[in-house]
Amino acid sequence: MKKQLIILAALLPLLGGCVYDFEAELTGDQYTVVVEGDIIVGGITTVSFTRLNPELLEGKKEDPAPVHEYYSPWVNGILPPWMIPVNFSARVEGEDGTVVEGQGIGGMCSLDTRSLNPGVKYRLCLHDEVNDLNYASSWESVQSPPVIDSLSYKINGNRMDVCVTFHSDGSTPYYCLSYDEQWEYRAYASTYWRYIPWGAEPPARGIQIFPEEEYGLGDRYGCIFDVFEEYPNQTCWNSTMAGISTVVTTGAMVSNKMVDYVFRSLNENDRRVSVAYRPIVTVRMISQESFEYWKSLEETSTQTGDLFSPIPSTRRGNILGQENPQAPVIGYVGVSAAVTGDLFIKNKDTQFYRTSQYILNLLRTRAIGSGDAHGVGVQQMISEYQNGNRPWKLEFPESDNPNAQPYYIWIPEDCLDCRTQGGFTYKPEGWPE
Repeated sequence: MKKQLIILAALLPLLGGCVYDFEAELTGDQYTVVVEGDIIVGGITTVSFTRLNPELLEGKKEDPAPVHEYYSPWVNGILPPWMIPVNFSARVEGEDGTVVEGQGIGGMCSLDTRSLNPGVKYRLCLHDEVNDLNYASSWESVQSPPVIDSLSYKINGNRMDVCVTFHSDGSTPYYCLSYDEQWEYRAYASTYWRYIPWGAEPPARGIQIFPEEEYGLGDRYGCIFDVFEEYPNQTCWNSTMAGISTVVTTGAMVSNKMVDYVFRSLNENDRRVSVAYRPIVTVRMISQESFEYWKSLEETSTQTGDLFSPIPSTRRGNILGQENPQAPVIGYVGVSAAVTGDLFIKNKDTQFYRTSQYILNLLRTRAIGSGDAHGVGVQQMISEYQNGNRPWKLEFPESDNPNAQPYYIWIPEDCLDCRTQGGFTYKPEGWPE
């Protein structure tokens, strides 16, 4: 059954010429081509090439993105099931005869466009190697780079706004902003304790913190030592790459300058700001056609309130199929020079982060021996250790008895391992101490 289907770019960060209306009549066995990535003169051009299956998209209406942001399906390298990577080759062509070629792997391709001449027009050509189809964007002039004046943050109650100020020479009032982010964080729980099973070598440095001899048990159930070192894998780093882009304009302003534009907001429970957070923002100027293309999609999503809405028509980008110019293609490939800036925000300076109730509940429910359980008994330490649990801390009973003994609280080892939250234990390049 034929359906008129609009697939809004709220999924896509392709912010790239001609722009014109089209009506996409799709059948269940058709795929809509999706092209992402501007040609970046003086940098690395990254292009993705996928197809959308309208049958899988039908009825997919969950998690709508804010209308002013375009989310990449490639965040963390994971595509949703209705997006199919295409085996392709890519080529950037210049009107002066320059050619930069690359091979797409898994729907992605990187092209080294650092040495391109900014005074030349360029276009992107793609070849679908499975279906033997070709696509090309229109020829575009290079938009000159703006200037980033500063990056800053503002704390408003339980929200942190990350801002950028930038300006340009005034040749165009249209901009595309995108950002990557890196952050350092800790495991959910931390401890300096180690359980040493009976017969194992005691640590070279440490003291036994709860002598079992007081119970007349010796150490046949093992011992717990304070080794004065954090548990392994306590500190991790994580990142998202090219996750979000947005378009803005300074057209109504007296000067071609954007002051303290908020491109990222985080709340006080966000793990990104728990230790240190580094946003990396990229700003580039875009053409009026590119800006209008993305604004039209934004307006469509605002009017329909849906990411995937059947409507009569929408603006089409500047990419055409060479064999079938009427074939539906989503995307706008612009040509620009970009400028990048970053900011390093430490929680020890801001004191902004607050441990979320989720984490507190997680530790409370997973702790072994807390509350009325009155701890993990010495006799149970071996079995708890074999079950993947580790000593965490002592709790003291609420009692007037001066002889009441503190008791062990254990916790699953994965709560002590930051990698369970998806990060890695190696630092990003250039990360300060």
